[in-house]
Amino acid sequence: MLIIPNSNVDTVNIIGIDPGTTFLGVAILTISIYNLEITSSEAFTLDANSLHCNTWLNEIHGDRFSRINSLEKELDKVFDYYKPLVICSESPFFGMRHPGAFQALIEIICSIRNSVYNYDKWKQLELVPPSNVKQSVGAKGNSTKDEMKSKVYELINVLKYDEHKFKNLDEHSIDALSVGYYSYLQLF
Repeated sequence: MLIIPNSNVDTVNIIGIDPGTTFLGVAILTISIYNLEITSSEAFTLDANSLHCNTWLNEIHGDRFSRINSLEKELDKVFDYYKPLVICSESPFFGMRHPGAFQALIEIICSIRNSVYNYDKWKQLELVPPSNVKQSVGAKGNSTKDEMKSKVYELINVLKYDEHKFKNLDEHSIDALSVGYYSYLQLF
């Protein structure tokens, strides 16, 4: 696939990430350098199952390692294309109901950090607790996925997100938009 880099110097990009070892949400908020307002945003979910997962990696290192490796390679492409000023991800959360999920989240965060390092050795990955992300969009700490989508929808004009495309976003893309918005609020 041919990717033409964005050489627009009137804007900067913030990338928000909702980490997951199978589904990884990515949001890009484009900010005007003149008035510091969001000029556009987009979001999508990377599905590790649909990416090329190398079979020898599966056999030697396991399925999760192979999926995370594929997601890291895709993030490399995303960062190279969008040239983000800030990259922010939701931090891992240790939940008593699913304690085993914490290790997988740590692994994907390490992989995201590697991708950030590959993009720019001087750039750091910003991590934000899930509670801060929810608070930034006006949601409660125990909000359901539908409540989160509703709260982010209330920001659709601020985010400059296309209403018809928004309705088709999954929970990972919604969470990534929330992370990106949190980062935007912290930056400006």
